[in-house]
Amino acid sequence: MLNTRSATIEHTDVATGLAYAVLIEAFEQEVGRWDAATAQSLVQRKAPWSDVEAAVSRAGGARGLMIIEAINQGVVTSLSGRPKLCRLYLVGNPAIASGILDVCGGRSFSRVPKRLRSGRWAAAGSRAAGG
Repeated sequence: MLNTRSATIEHTDVATGLAYAVLIEAFEQEVGRWDAATAQSLVQRKAPWSDVEAAVSRAGGARGLMIIEAINQGVVTSLSGRPKLCRLYLVGNPAIASGILDVCGGRSFSRVPKRLRSGRWAAAGSRAAGG
């Protein structure tokens, strides 16, 4: 059975005026980093939700957000002979995601975690985009 529904997605593209390396460093310093080994340990021991929330709180830092995964596609695509600067970040908070997923019937392909792209477009300096 296939269910189709419409949704509006807002895509935001922000010209930062920062050099690419400076943008990446600043972003990565502003958010925490979720450790996959921590997640696996919580799952393996069937941790109580309070332990999950505590681990998320430690990882999220002051803003409560963390990099769940970072993919630096630029290093591979630069092997083409032309340098490319592009990264994809999955950013979120598993405790917040749990509440969102509760509303969605416990499953989602696109709501959580959020994606944030960084790249360098020729005339605009470094940009960060999310949606």
